[in-house]
Amino acid sequence: MASKYKIVFTDYYAPDVIAEVARHVPPGFEFDATKDASREAMLSAIPDADFFIAMGTWGVDKEMLKLAPKLKFVQKWGVGIDNVDMDALRAAKIPLAITTAGNSIQVAEFAVTLMLAAGRRLVVLDKTTREGQFLKSELRTSCIGLWNRTVGIFGMGNIGKRGAKRVLGFEPKEILYHDIVRQEQAERELGIRWVPKDELLRQSDYIWLNVPLTEATRKMIGPREFGLMKQTAIVVNTCRGGVLDEQALYEALSSRRILGAAIDVYDEEPTRPDNPLFKLDNVVVTPHASGCSFDNIGSMAQHCFDNIVAFVEGRPLPKQDVIIAPESVAR
Repeated sequence: MASKYKIVFTDYYAPDVIAEVARHVPPGFEFDATKDASREAMLSAIPDADFFIAMGTWGVDKEMLKLAPKLKFVQKWGVGIDNVDMDALRAAKIPLAITTAGNSIQVAEFAVTLMLAAGRRLVVLDKTTREGQFLKSELRTSCIGLWNRTVGIFGMGNIGKRGAKRVLGFEPKEILYHDIVRQEQAERELGIRWVPKDELLRQSDYIWLNVPLTEATRKMIGPREFGLMKQTAIVVNTCRGGVLDEQALYEALSSRRILGAAIDVYDEEPTRPDNPLFKLDNVVVTPHASGCSFDNIGSMAQHCFDNIVAFVEGRPLPKQDVIIAPESVAR
């Protein structure tokens, strides 16, 4: 069957990842991907695209839509749409879908990994051991674990629930959460407890940020919030950099107002190598990698392609995936 439609992966991924994605391309579709990490490479790949699989680096903007006149539908790899120009998509009558829960297990696992890495200061231990130091005794007073600690989670969606389930295996004292919607079933099943924002900040030893970036959540953790935290608190951010005030975080860490942090996301991505956080020894930093796992590439790719095929065939998409419904922008 000759290729009828072209799907373009709008971000750069390593060749082995692209090869795994390509294995799942459905019959009748041609697949292409950005050849390097530059915006120029991305823009050069999209002019004849019928479909985008949009990634985190570039999202979707007006320039991309202008350069892709054949575009019919955008499928997001992941769930974050903070860098998608929704008004431009609606004006161009382009539907949008996400991959709900597609990488929730991977992000949940990574968040717990970051909690442990920051709490037990694994980066410092690794570095100093390689340098010939043996700081076993010296670090006893600055390391904490998850056992018998209070873990606070902002956001109790798919990722939050899966993270809470994994934290339970470490026998915490309690898991608190704050969300705009009470998750009563999760409360019953997981034994978690909803609390107001300030109470979560005051009581928690670990504070995990797991919310979408919106105007309501932008810089929701700033100087005031760090002032409410325990001096032994550890902050973990795996959602979006904008929900946390980076300068306020730096000041809280450098002054030892809080014990530590683990940061996977930043205001600017890729973040600059001179980011002040990188100079501190009480923060673990990673490159927006919480969803990165080879185990999950095939299922994410299949999820994306299934939605694209459903759109082409005029079948309903999963309700939880639909952000801009095809029928709402029918041409």
